[in-house]
Amino acid sequence: MHGEDWYALQVYTGKEKWVASMLDERGHEVMLLQYTVVHLWSDRRKRIDRPVFPGYVFCHFDAHLRSPILAVPGVLRIVGFGRTPVPIEHHEIEALARIADSGSCVAPVPYLSTGEWVRIRGGALDGMIGRVITFRKGLRVVVSISLLKRSVSLEVDHERLDRLPSNDSLSIPPQQASPEKESSAPETETFLPVKRFTRTPRPVTTIPSTPKVSGYR
Repeated sequence: MHGEDWYALQVYTGKEKWVASMLDERGHEVMLLQYTVVHLWSDRRKRIDRPVFPGYVFCHFDAHLRSPILAVPGVLRIVGFGRTPVPIEHHEIEALARIADSGSCVAPVPYLSTGEWVRIRGGALDGMIGRVITFRKGLRVVVSISLLKRSVSLEVDHERLDRLPSNDSLSIPPQQASPEKESSAPETETFLPVKRFTRTPRPVTTIPSTPKVSGYR
């Protein structure tokens, strides 16, 4: 019997939420992390929801039964090596789920490859491992998806970070992100807490029942 795993689906950019909704409607477990950017102009402000990983949706399924997944409109391919799908590392997908549930403010960052490892202490992200980068006057921790070469950063107080020894190879997951300086976000953008994809409930139409009439006149 083959087991199920989390895989990254490459989809048309801009159609991530639509594809996630289609997969959800067909009974598949999906994960699509979104963050909200507030654009500020002199006369107005506008909130825009964007995927943390543009062009990708995560889905939980059996790779040997992937035909229904590939048949969903908007799905281009399952990320892997050649024609062989490769599952996302368990610790990476678990980290994304915990970030989504924590309500942290996140922002996508370039995938990085070197730096100092830390472990978050306390709160909803207790025990999570990542790499620290500087961000304006504060610190952010980066969590990466090695297969996609994509990363996401989140704000963490300095007091909640424990430095990991460089020889602690059992505690450090492979190929995550580094502590290089992140370029400051544009002054016109404000990042709000991350959120999962959730399907909008469909309206229920109530049809009044016709009262039963007993007997004949």
